[in-house]
Amino acid sequence: MAAVKKNSLIDIALSKAGAKNEKMLRAMIDLEKVSEKDGALSGLDEQIESIKKENDFLFGTTKQDVNLGGNHNKGGDPKPNTADDIYSAGNDFYK
Repeated sequence: MAAVKKNSLIDIALSKAGAKNEKMLRAMIDLEKVSEKDGALSGLDEQIESIKKENDFLFGTTKQDVNLGGNHNKGGDPKPNTADDIYSAGNDFYK
């Protein structure tokens, strides 16, 4: 059960770090140096940062940085103000 919890925490950490390919990144981590205690991992963040410095192409946007646009989280109108047709869009652009 402890191994399952550790693996789940590692998956979450890799996802939050913005890993594009979690399997590839996991293969680069020395799991023997990662320990779990009371729901917290130690030894993983340092390895992820080291890998990021050497292989930044493996990482994309972190989950917290994703912006879908609109005011989805503020209760506003999720549909951005857009023109109804191509003619109106052109007029709006060239004003």
